[in-house]
Parts: sequence; C-alpha cells; structure tokens
Amino acid sequence: MYGCKLNSIKCTVVKMSHHPVMMLLQNGNSSIQTFILVSSFLLAHSLLSMSPTPNFHMLPKLVIKRIFRIYPVYILAIGFAASWWPLTRDGPMWPMLVGAESDVCRRKFWYHAVFLHNLVEPEHHCLVQTWFLAVSMQLYVAGCIITLSLLRARRYALPLLGIAFVVSCVANLIRAYIHKWRPLIFISVPNNIRTMFVHEPSFSQYYTSPLASLPTCLLGLFLAFLHHHLREKGFKPSDHKWLITTCQLTVPLLPAWTGAGHLFRDHSSRHFDALYIALERPVLALLAAVLLFGAYNGTSNKGIKNKVPKTQTTGFLRHVFSWRGWYALGRLSLAAVTLHWCLNTMVAASSLTPITSDALHMVAEWLASAVLAYLLAVPVTLLVDIPFQKFHSALTAK
Repeated sequence: MYGCKLNSIKCTVVKMSHHPVMMLLQNGNSSIQTFILVSSFLLAHSLLSMSPTPNFHMLPKLVIKRIFRIYPVYILAIGFAASWWPLTRDGPMWPMLVGAESDVCRRKFWYHAVFLHNLVEPEHHCLVQTWFLAVSMQLYVAGCIITLSLLRARRYALPLLGIAFVVSCVANLIRAYIHKWRPLIFISVPNNIRTMFVHEPSFSQYYTSPLASLPTCLLGLFLAFLHHHLREKGFKPSDHKWLITTCQLTVPLLPAWTGAGHLFRDHSSRHFDALYIALERPVLALLAAVLLFGAYNGTSNKGIKNKVPKTQTTGFLRHVFSWRGWYALGRLSLAAVTLHWCLNTMVAASSLTPITSDALHMVAEWLASAVLAYLLAVPVTLLVDIPFQKFHSALTAK
C-alpha cells in the first residue's frame, strides 16, 4: 500500500489491467486461434472436396497461392515500417518506440520476407502482430503436408489426428513446465507491455511459436475430416436441432473463457502455469470448433431461401455468418491487421502530454484504432491487394 502511494500512477495502471474488460484485450492473443482453426478447416475441406484425390504434386501450387495472397500488403507494411515510418512524425517517445522498431524491421526484413521472423531473434519485434502471419504460413504448409498424407488413408485420419492433438497438448505442457513459462494473462503487466515482452521468454519462445498453435491446426484438420466422414455416412446434423442448439451455446463461452484469466491470478505456481498454458488455447479452439460445426451445418428451415451456394440448410448461425458485410470486412482484414500497429504506435509515440487512462478509455481507443485501421485499409486493398490478386489470377490462368 505504501508503494502505491509513492507511485499512484503505476498502481492505477496495474489495477486497471486486472479489470475483467481488460482481460479480453490482454488475453486477445488466444482469440487468434479461431483464425488458425478456420484456416486449417477450410484447407482440409477444400482438398477433401477435390476430385480426383489431390497428391503431393499440388503442394508447391498451394503454398505459392497462399504466399501470393498475403505478400503484397504484408511486404508493403514491412517495407514502410523499415523505411518511411520514422520520418512521418516526431515526439518525445518517437526514437524509443518508432525508431527502435524501424531498426528491427530493417535488420529482420528478409526473415519477414520468408516468414521466419518469429523464429529468428523472436524477442525483437517488427510490427509485433505479424507473428501470426508467420505462424499461419508455417502451419498452412504443415497442414497441407498432413492432409495430403491422409487423403489416401481416410479411415485412419480421425484417430491419427485425435492422437496428434492430445500429444501436441501434452508436449506443450512438458515444455512449459521445463522452461517455467507463464501464461500471457499473468505476464501482461505494464512493464512487459511497454517493452513488448523483450525480457519475457514465455511470449517469444512459446506464444509466437508455431508449436503453441499446432493443436489448433490439428483440430481444424480433424473437424474437416469429421465433417466429410459424417456426410459420407449419411448423417445430417441439420436433422438434429439439439446438436446445433448446443453448438450455438458456445457463443457466450468463447469470450467467457478468454476473459476468465483474472480468476486464476492467485493460483499461480509452476505446475498450474504449465497446465493452464497447455489448456488455454486448445480449450478455446475446441469451443470455436463446436461453434464452427454448428455454423457450417446450420438447421433445416424450408421457409427461408438459402443464398449460400452448394448448401441445403439454413439457421441462426448460418444467417449471422453469411451476412454480406462480413465479406467486405474480411477482404479488408489483412490490410487492417498489418497497418493497425503502425497507427497505435504513432499515436502513443507522438503524444506531447502525459497519458491518463482507465478501462473505458482503453476500450474506446481500441475501437477508434480499429475503425481507423479499416478506413486506411480501403485504399490499400483497392490499390495494392485486389490488383495484385487479379494479376496473379490472370497469370496462373494462362
């Protein structure tokens, strides 16, 4: 208490970080697992739907297609951060925040170009959110290899993927215990956030590693094989409304699990930290998998015309996720993700006055930066992403 009186600002920030609302932002790193789950599911689903059965000759084509989808906007953002970013503005914190990060971008540019920057000097970040793009690419290649390997032995796919999922979770538990890693919800304190976890190995060695997200990737592949297995057996989830209703109940459980970290702060120990790290992402991925299963299958309703191609069922989740506005937001999401960190850092680094904040103010800033990022993503998508994709499509068509 005496220390808080001496440093009331620091104590205010620490207390604010314990707010339940702030847990969703601090632990938002785990929510990225939903994107990896959907990506893995769609990858396996598309390969399982091909006729004739694809083989390993398709692997280079699949990888190149994925790279070309990400590259234009991704390299543009990294190139901007490595060159022009320090020259855009100025401020008392500018050299320490923008200047230092721009130096990292120049030093690690080629590692970014080959999606290995999360493995080389992982404690030094250039546009910290791009670790997800590297992990996504690495797991995409792994998912392609695993799926192509199992296509000709589908009857063994489900047990093998299920065993691999459990083994990967246990492996993460053992690694977390040996290295004494701590959950992100425990290490997201002001000092670590200020330095971007540069002195916190739990973040650079685990959370930004592809092995930490491997269980989610395997679960997405498992869900795709399960969906096709049930369809081949004639099982129609749309005829079992209780099943789809149960899937819909996971909607509130996803944010509840993400924000529940503050309940475990007082139970921190080496054994508990390892267990929580091993279960945090897989449990979230399991909830998201149940939700994805319900959203993809929907519920039967003949009175509503289905506008989704090649599907025969509609329902609440199907209507929510089939809203056309999601397509526009999804098309802009890559540009928004790669640009939003530049916006956030520029605002903080150029401020000339002391920053006072609370939970409501932090949420408002997060929403404002998200809106600005999507607005800036519009010209980037229209002038860079879409033209490049059309050029690539025309080139591959020839």
